[in-house]
Amino acid sequence: MWRDPEAGYLRRQVAERDAASGVEMVEIELPRSAQLGYPRWSGKPYRQCLWMLEGALLRVDYGDERFELATGDCLDFGVDRPLVFKALGRTGCRYLLVASPA
Repeated sequence: MWRDPEAGYLRRQVAERDAASGVEMVEIELPRSAQLGYPRWSGKPYRQCLWMLEGALLRVDYGDERFELATGDCLDFGVDRPLVFKALGRTGCRYLLVASPA
């Protein structure tokens, strides 16, 4: 488990990257109004599937596209564009990210 000292989000490794399949699972708890930004990934490409587990609305900016997710929603995306995750509701949110080779 690791807590980001600036944004305050909590990252919990659910399943380490599997050597055979390349799949990894990470649970994220994002506090109310917290925002995480990532530039376009320059390494080996991979896909992510985000599953909203609980909490208020989460906005995901995937390059020029914007998605708003509620509990139970899923979103599949790559790392080929800049990404921003932001908790929009009065409470934080918790989601699962499953990363796999592109």
